[in-house]
Amino acid sequence: MEIDWTTFALEAVNFLVLVWILKRFLYKPVLAVIARRRAAIEASLAEARARHAEAGALEARCQEELKTLEADRHHAREALAKEIAAERARLLEQMRAGVAEERAKAELLADRAGAEADRRREEQAVKAGLAFTARLLARLADPDLEARLVRMAVDDLAALPTERVEAVRGAVGAQAGPPVATTAGPLPDALQKAVAEALSGLLGRTVAPEFREDPALVSGLRVSLGPWALKATLADELEFFSGAAGPAD
Repeated sequence: MEIDWTTFALEAVNFLVLVWILKRFLYKPVLAVIARRRAAIEASLAEARARHAEAGALEARCQEELKTLEADRHHAREALAKEIAAERARLLEQMRAGVAEERAKAELLADRAGAEADRRREEQAVKAGLAFTARLLARLADPDLEARLVRMAVDDLAALPTERVEAVRGAVGAQAGPPVATTAGPLPDALQKAVAEALSGLLGRTVAPEFREDPALVSGLRVSLGPWALKATLADELEFFSGAAGPAD
């Protein structure tokens, strides 16, 4: 087989021209496109790795925040439990104090009720004793007893200390009317004279008492002159003991 070198040379030149054309107009653009695609892929991969790292960091932060939130919830539950326990203890103590106070009030009311019942029984006993004493004294009263009580009152007037006499005179004054002397029954003239002399000595001037009778006095003498009064009767003594012996309200 005979080789045509001219044709071979032309074919070689054509091939080289084709290679040059392909390299210039096809291979380089393809390489550029491939390079751009590779760069885009590398950028995407870098962005993906960055986003992955960011997602990891975000997940780590979320985990930390979840841990913190859980710790806060745990502390909040503990604080709430302590607060509930403290409030329960306070309410329980308050309830115990209220129960104790109500019990004390009930005991106080019971004591008062018992004391009131004792006071009433004692008062009734005193009234019964005074009533019996009044009836007894009313039966024992006679002119001799009344005379002794009047003389006793006259002696007491004569024995008053000076400061007491001055106090009576200052209270009565010089412009007061005649004293009123009351007895349970009629008073003999001698005793009326003795009463008048005792009152004149007490007041420092001559007075003529007005004598009256009141059977309710039982026996004794009652003298009234302005704001001043002398009570020396069995009725007054019984009334005094009735107020003094009874328990105070």
